[in-house]
Amino acid sequence: MKKNVLVLTGSPRKGGNSDLMADAFIIGEKPLKIKESLLLVCGEINDENVFDGIIKSYELIVFDRKWINRGELIVPNVNNKGDIYNTDALEKAEKFGRNI
Repeated sequence: MKKNVLVLTGSPRKGGNSDLMADAFIIGEKPLKIKESLLLVCGEINDENVFDGIIKSYELIVFDRKWINRGELIVPNVNNKGDIYNTDALEKAEKFGRNI
């Protein structure tokens, strides 16, 4: 059964790093049979601790909704448009999409 998947990004730039990672996920997405989720997040700071707030919020939502957490892809140090191409994040996002 095909399900609709909503992908939200917070990039202030069209075609920015968050958009590119979401697009890679969508390419690999396949229908879900159960409620599952994963977190894809990137930002300019080169310190993964900066993402602790969004990670904790995500984990609390997963727990509350009784979803299965399929993983978290945290990509620091991607400030300029296209920086994400210099990481393996797009490949990982696509792989996540294929494996859910």
